Amino acid sequence: MKPSSFLIKQIPLFVILCALSANLYAEWIDHRFPVMGTEVRVRFYLDDPVKAQLAKQAVFDEMHRIDTTMSPFKTTSLLSKVNRQAAESPVKISVELFE
Repeated sequence: MKPSSFLIKQIPLFVILCALSANLYAEWIDHRFPVMGTEVRVRFYLDDPVKAQLAKQAVFDEMHRIDTTMSPFKTTSLLSKVNRQAAESPVKISVELFE
């Protein structure tokens, strides 16, 4: 049995409607937080709230990791240690700080 030409012509419309309906639940994620002496704004469009939270947290964690390691204003950072000690003796640094 052959499908009718009417049904065949409706397939592209069906595919488009399915694709559009998948994004009906997407929303803008907009998060601001202070780090490195400024305000960071993370903004993206995602339809999965769990993935959105994970992405937002990943950006937050990475920005704070970099701040903890490379801030010239935190006495515990590796950069501050270099600034304090490098004139007196060698200081072992990370590849990331070197680059």
